[in-house]
Amino acid sequence: MPLLRSVSLLTVLGLLSHALTADDSTRTAKPRSSATSPSSSAHHDVPVPKPDRPVARSPRPLTTVVADTGLGSRLVRVEPISESPPPVESQSPAETAPPLTWPEDETADVDDAVRADDVSVMPTVYEVGDFGELGDRCDMAAPWPVDDGTARQSSAYPSSDRRSSRSASDRDARRSERLARRAARHSSGESCERCSPWARLFPFAFIPPSGGIGIGHERVMFAPFFTGSAQPFSHVSLRYENGWNLERPDRAEYFWAAPPNGPGPERSVDVTTLTARIETATDRASAIFEVPLRAVSPDLNSDASGIGDLTVGGKLVLVSGRDWVITQQTLTYLNTGPAGRGLGTGHASIEPGLLARYRWTDETYFHGQLRYHIPFSGTGDYFGEVLIWGVGVSSIWYETDAFAVLPTLEVVGTSFLDGQRTTAGGLTVSVDGETAVDLLPGVRFVLGPQGDLGLTEVGISGGASVGDAGWYSARLQVEARWSF
Repeated sequence: MPLLRSVSLLTVLGLLSHALTADDSTRTAKPRSSATSPSSSAHHDVPVPKPDRPVARSPRPLTTVVADTGLGSRLVRVEPISESPPPVESQSPAETAPPLTWPEDETADVDDAVRADDVSVMPTVYEVGDFGELGDRCDMAAPWPVDDGTARQSSAYPSSDRRSSRSASDRDARRSERLARRAARHSSGESCERCSPWARLFPFAFIPPSGGIGIGHERVMFAPFFTGSAQPFSHVSLRYENGWNLERPDRAEYFWAAPPNGPGPERSVDVTTLTARIETATDRASAIFEVPLRAVSPDLNSDASGIGDLTVGGKLVLVSGRDWVITQQTLTYLNTGPAGRGLGTGHASIEPGLLARYRWTDETYFHGQLRYHIPFSGTGDYFGEVLIWGVGVSSIWYETDAFAVLPTLEVVGTSFLDGQRTTAGGLTVSVDGETAVDLLPGVRFVLGPQGDLGLTEVGISGGASVGDAGWYSARLQVEARWSF
């Protein structure tokens, strides 16, 4: 019996010792989650270190939220998209990160500029890092430097009090960093319409070549200067034109009136004309209005300047196909210019005509015109009909998405079918069958993209007479045009 009592006592002591050892092991290893069973936790005998910062959630899709500051700018933050969060380690309330509000809007705009001074209006702001396309668009809008390429709550400014107490030097440093990023973007050839006022004023100079079809394909069909466009299009233009040595100004009273209604006999005239033109159009028709300011410098008569004969008219498209466009155009010239000073013809005229365009390739177009100038009245037998004809070609020499160089070549003829003219000695001579031909190369520059004032185009063209000694010896035209 004494032996049996000793064995029982030793057994009880062993069981107590084993229970105490198991309890110590259970207390040493902290369970990883509230769902872990006591039996499985007994096998963890290595202490788990306490984290220095809240354990990050698993990667989750991000969305951007834009807040209006009310001060003319908008603020951007990045937050996770709403979904059920994965389980995290159990932590004390002091160690747990504040809950995030996950909005449902995933399409907020992030292109608006942000000012660092406006950060204090938002209680929780997230830095925007480089995570693909979103980072490429947002990096210039981040209100402070980004270091690790993730979206996380900023520890630099955890509260509005600390944000409002930052120094002016910190704000200046962050502004300098944003400017440096913008400069790097420009040097890499990328475009940003807010990078500078110059980029907004001359965007074509900041947009690199795309390597594909550019803006020239949209404007090459409207490139000619002296041959009318068969396709109506809405635009406003200012056209400066110089003509030298016009030896027969009263021929058929096409340029100015013959004596006694116009100036006396003349040997040669230099002409400068500034014309404002507006054409408002639909796909099939347009209305045209032109106001010329003319200055003449004759050899024998007095110099004069002032308003010339106004022009009103319109276009109506007859054929509009893939290759061919044929349009009927009618212009009416009103005798608003003082005829006695050489600024007008002294009579009204009407000019019906046909304009045609043919697509040779997508980069090359041929153009043609045939117009018949008919005066309603005039001086004696001086006034007469005039036929204006011309052919031209336009092509694309260079283009990007916002810039194009479009060379042109035109041949324009003016055939006087009836009427008379006065020689320098005062004699009257018939002009039946006289024809003047001009050869006129040119180039037009497209300065896109289209802005508040429309699509800007600037061109220069000129040439010389090759078929008639009495017409202009040389001509020059410079035009600025805004299409809308």
